[in-house]
This record gives sequence, C-alpha cells and structure tokens, in this order.
Amino acid sequence: MKTIILLLITCCFTGNVMANSKTFYYLNSSIETIYLNHIKITYTKPQKSLGPELLSIYLDKSQPKPSYQHKIYTDKMMDANIYQDKLTIMFKIRNTYQLLILNHKSGQIIDNFWAAFAALSPDGRFVVYMKWQHRNEKSQYGIADGVTAVYDVTKSPIENRTQTENKQMEHSPISLTRASRKAGIPVYPLGDYNQPQYGWLTDYTKSSAVYDNYFWYQNNAFIFSIAPKKGMTKLVNAVYNDKQKKFVVKTYKVIAKDFMTSQTQDGYLPIKKIEKIGEQLKLFTDDSIIRLNNLNQLEQIE
Repeated sequence: MKTIILLLITCCFTGNVMANSKTFYYLNSSIETIYLNHIKITYTKPQKSLGPELLSIYLDKSQPKPSYQHKIYTDKMMDANIYQDKLTIMFKIRNTYQLLILNHKSGQIIDNFWAAFAALSPDGRFVVYMKWQHRNEKSQYGIADGVTAVYDVTKSPIENRTQTENKQMEHSPISLTRASRKAGIPVYPLGDYNQPQYGWLTDYTKSSAVYDNYFWYQNNAFIFSIAPKKGMTKLVNAVYNDKQKKFVVKTYKVIAKDFMTSQTQDGYLPIKKIEKIGEQLKLFTDDSIIRLNNLNQLEQIE
C-alpha cells in the first residue's frame, strides 16, 4: 500500500513539473544582477543547459520587459559600468576575462575582446588588463611575460588597437561569437606589441607580468606590482595625462628584505592588494600590512 501511495505522489509531482517546465527552468537558473542607477543588467545562466546564457538590459529597472537582450557563452558576470553611452560589461570564463562594449541605449555591439586580470576604472572610462606573451623556447627560465594595456571607451575599436591589430579586424569583424585576442594600447612596458620588449627580453630574468591584479585608486590612475627577478618587487604607478593623452608610468623598487614576512617567496613580496588614498599607501600580503606615507619612500627606478 505504501509503495502505491509513493508511486502516485511521484507521478503527480512529475506531471506538475512537466506542466510548469518554464517555472522549473527558471528555478534552476542562476541570475546575477547589476544596477547602474536607473538601469538594470541581468545575466541568466541555466544550470542544466549547455546553451548560451542570456544577457538582458533594462534601460528602466522598473519595466518588466528588457529593452534588449543578447545570447552569450560565458561563465560569470563580474562588473559593469557606463561612460558616455558606452556600456562595458566584464565577464569571466575560467581564468580569462571577456570585455563586451555596447551602445547602452541601442544594444549595438561596439567591441568584444579577451583579457587577463582585467579591472574597470571607477567611472567606467578605462579598462586595464594584461596580455600574455607566448612562451619562447630560447628562455632558460620558461617564464611567460606580459604587457599591461589600457582600453579607452571614448575611442573607437580601431583607435584602441595597434596598427597590426587593425589589419586583423578587417578580416575578423567584431561580433558576440568572435572576441579579439589583442585589444588596447600598451602602457607598460612602453612601446608596441610587436617590438622586442613585448616578447622575450634579452635578460630573461626580467618580467613585466602583473603579479596578482590591478588596483584603481582614482578614475584615471591605477597601481600594480610585478616581480621581475629574485629579490625585487616593483610597484608600477600609472596616471592618465590629459595633455599628453596617455598614461604616464613610474616604477618603484620594493626591497623584500626590508619587509620580511613568512610569505616572502624567493626574495619578493607576494602583494595581494594595494590601497592608495591620497599619498598614503597600504600593501597587503597574506600575513602582513605594509604602510607607507608615500611612494617617494621607495626608490624610483623608471
């Protein structure tokens, strides 16, 4: 008798789910939301589906229906902001970031590209990130190098690329299904992607790869750390110069032995987070905090 009752309950429950398949679909979806004043962005990812995720933009967050939608293959929505009608949405696919630039009023796709360690400026104008360089078999150290690049949404996709990449865009138009591999203008080291300093240097102990992340402390200024060789940690400070129309970069040397902690690795400091308020600087490792009155306490080397 108990078996019969259980079978009946199971059948009724199954029938109810089948009859309300749309409800079941959304109950098993992961929805993330970002509010930008009166605008709402939602990202819906079905848990039991290999199909594309749904990106919905509501120009009025009180409206029940989205102003426009896009289907996109990604894992997670990370951040978003609007600057001069350019909506920048940052996604993450495993360990790689994807940046999607849209006209926020029409939903038209302006740009789409891959990046690493991406960070969106507070006002949404700039995106800073790193572009990995390929392994060079001649390197006895086998350490990948990187280029710090900045994307400025006030400029066109062509203006946000080197001359070599402009040619590639002619053959591979921007779309949701075709993200660019190299976007942005190099900031550190200075130069062009195709110059030698952006691949492998003669001195293979040097590296320009960001250690952990980029940290914006103003709308037009960010700071990050690198470990170019054993016993040295560099802080790289970049500030946008309106007259020169570019980021001006200064680097400072942090001597690890001056700040010895249990987390010191091969003579360099694994800085996990950086805070800069005014002239004061605060560096975080896993087990320590380093406070500095200003960057001038460190030796400027570039």
